Amino acid sequence: MARTTMSPGSHWPRTSTLRGCRTNRLLRMFLLFGQTLIGLSVLSTPLQAFAFGSLGTNSAVRSSSLRLLEPRALSIHEMNMTRSTASREGQPVVAINPTNPDNSVFVSTRFYPLPELEPVGGCFLTYTLDRGTTWNNVTVDFPLGATPKCGEPQVFVDANGTFYLLNNQVFSDLEDNIAAHLQLSKSIDGGKTWSVPSVTALHMQGATKLRVDVATGKVSDGGKTWAAFNQIPGPMDVCLDYQIPDPPPICGFPGRSIVVHDSTLASAAEGSKGHPEIRGNFVANGTGPMLAKSGIGLPSDPTPWVSADPTSTGRFALMVPRDFTLEFYIIDTAGERFTGPAVIQTPNAQRPAFDFGPNGLLGVMWRTNSSSILDVSSTVSFDSGRNFAAPIKVTAQPQPVGQNGQPGDRASFVSLTHTFAYVV
Repeated sequence: MARTTMSPGSHWPRTSTLRGCRTNRLLRMFLLFGQTLIGLSVLSTPLQAFAFGSLGTNSAVRSSSLRLLEPRALSIHEMNMTRSTASREGQPVVAINPTNPDNSVFVSTRFYPLPELEPVGGCFLTYTLDRGTTWNNVTVDFPLGATPKCGEPQVFVDANGTFYLLNNQVFSDLEDNIAAHLQLSKSIDGGKTWSVPSVTALHMQGATKLRVDVATGKVSDGGKTWAAFNQIPGPMDVCLDYQIPDPPPICGFPGRSIVVHDSTLASAAEGSKGHPEIRGNFVANGTGPMLAKSGIGLPSDPTPWVSADPTSTGRFALMVPRDFTLEFYIIDTAGERFTGPAVIQTPNAQRPAFDFGPNGLLGVMWRTNSSSILDVSSTVSFDSGRNFAAPIKVTAQPQPVGQNGQPGDRASFVSLTHTFAYVV
């Protein structure tokens, strides 16, 4: 396994890893950006990206190509972008500009070393204009508004290449912290500069969620103003009431990942007896408990996950985690009829994630925890989640399990372009 060391430059931020490999005509190289993670634990976990070639339009070729995808990494190149032991980065998200795939934005929360759990000032924020060869750290330039710290950020990009960054307002005082709101900034120049944040009606929560309509790019007034919040119907998790007049009790929502496509917002829910639901329609197939359950006051993984196919209005995918597998269901009529499941064997899986790319490819990733060592695996479906290529281990070296909390971070993430899949 070859390894190269890249000398630090003034424009390098402080996270990442670059990896390259060649498998076959479908998966030709890995590009991997690593970071030191964790919100509740300390861990070194990579952001990976791998490329795949064109499958063409022949369905027979497409089917046989899926079976040929195998892990044959020939070389891996790593680069540490954090370059600091004074802080740790958690809750990472990466977004790729659909109008310019060379442009990506990466964001994460910064924390002091354990046992401190309070963020260190602003979000760790960086962008690239050359597909990860060089990165530009704009952490100090990101506008925080009235809040001194950034927590649980998420970044997404619309069909027009505008990046939106949602984050918690974080204060040191408990009462101010609980009464804080989510706020959103946007960048129209690829992540170089960001607008003064607009404050939403939502109170701070442990695991924020943001979605932008990738297919249409519809955003009312650029995110300047927000409607009053509405509660999504369905089951609620354990609630914490701090007896503070302004905010409502803080409650977890099992299954509360969200997606939006062509003016339809969908949220999947846990349902009952192992049968998840979306928009009131239950998945009839599949058995067994769904994982993972949250603890009191801690954000839970969404169970199940939901994603919208930007190439087909009304097509959504559900990812349901079981004890040893991930199940995938496809809904072609906005939740009225389910097909599936396609099943991936994922023993010891932690923090799975999945999402559609702009051309309908569906990427999946998960972490595995075995003997206090974490690895990351990933796969791609070229037919909207009905079949998946053989999973690929995308970490160059196993990473130690975090010192505190569940293995890994509060979140994992996968994002696709037409030719690359990015995993964090």
